[in-house]
Amino acid sequence: MRLLWLLACLLLVAPFLSGQDDEPSVRVYVPAPEVRVPEPVINIPTPAISVPVGAIVRDSVASLSESGTGFAGSNGIGVWGGDDWNDTLPTQGQWLMDVVYGDDNPQFTLRYRSTRDDAWDGYNSWSRSISLNEVQGITREQMFTPGQHVAFKLVRDAATFECDGWFANGQGSGTWKFVPSASFNNTLKQRGFTEPTPRQQFLLAATDFQLALLDELNAQKYEPFTTDDVVRMATHGISLKYVRDMKAAGYTFTSVPALIRMRDHGVAPAYIKALTAAGFTGLTAEQVLQARDHGINADYISSMTSLAHRKLALDELVRLRDHGVTPNFLAELAAAGYKDLSLDDLLRLRDHGVSASFIEDVRAHGYKNLSVDDLVKMRDHGVSAQYISEVRSTFPDASVQDLIRLRDHGVSTTFLRQYKDGRSIDEIIRLRDRGPHFN
Repeated sequence: MRLLWLLACLLLVAPFLSGQDDEPSVRVYVPAPEVRVPEPVINIPTPAISVPVGAIVRDSVASLSESGTGFAGSNGIGVWGGDDWNDTLPTQGQWLMDVVYGDDNPQFTLRYRSTRDDAWDGYNSWSRSISLNEVQGITREQMFTPGQHVAFKLVRDAATFECDGWFANGQGSGTWKFVPSASFNNTLKQRGFTEPTPRQQFLLAATDFQLALLDELNAQKYEPFTTDDVVRMATHGISLKYVRDMKAAGYTFTSVPALIRMRDHGVAPAYIKALTAAGFTGLTAEQVLQARDHGINADYISSMTSLAHRKLALDELVRLRDHGVTPNFLAELAAAGYKDLSLDDLLRLRDHGVSASFIEDVRAHGYKNLSVDDLVKMRDHGVSAQYISEVRSTFPDASVQDLIRLRDHGVSTTFLRQYKDGRSIDEIIRLRDRGPHFN
């Protein structure tokens, strides 16, 4: 047993004894491997956002068309047209009225919440000037008391707005309730129209549509139109008065879309009368729209005709207006000695930036009675008053063509001062083209 125990001990210490020789021991350090853990890549999906561009465009167009009628409407997104007309009918909301003392046409506003597909859609506000004669159940005196409860009605052909609230010192507010007319839809059917949707009936009431408008259009032999067209007329400011005034001014149209275009483009009876007074009669609808869209008004026609010393055709006026030829431009040219110019010459001078001040600057340096061609060429080639002055100080007899040649060949005033001594214009130009080392 002792022998076995000694052998076991020798085996245990043998590794340590074997390293104690003459050779030095070497320890090798092996670095631990670098372990890189990649960062997790997290992909967060971008939410898809659907923007109702069509509704936004419709909203913008309607806002523009209504702004010229004295009637404004707005809502959260989209306007009433097409499918929107089938939205939930507003039956109540808030009213506001602001009355100025002595003014019989206060501003009346309807506000309410709207819903679409049984969900809240936003706030709406319609505002327009109304006549106090339209308001039933309240007097002007009640409106200007220190404060009292009021109840009144705004009766329309399509419905009645029953209003309740408070008025003090010309300002009132409260709540309204929409009460559709029981006979309105039947009356439309009798005239050959389909029954309007509840939303359409509300719009017709809010815009004070009058059934007499249908009779007037029928009397003027308009082409057949639909209930949707009726609502469009109402929301675009086509009233009975507008149609009658346009007829009195000498213009009737055969279709409702043409009538709506006229109203949308701001063609009012007063504008038609102004064109007639200026001698423009028998114009087509397209010609009237062209004149209105290009800013041809009575003042422009009168001033341009007077300065041109002849009657200008409508297409000539449109061209002049489009190119920025104003009465002031004509008057300044006339004062500079350029009268009775042709249409093309006027347009060339304006398009090439030849102003009366440019003509005067050129004239001050001795160039008088220049043709339109010369003036345009000088302006196009950058011949300024300062350039003329520098060239003339060296070459007093330089012609317009000489000035243009020098400018086209890049002869600057600095170059001219440096190399002018004893040289002609042709030599200066050759020197500039070839370089001073070829001199």
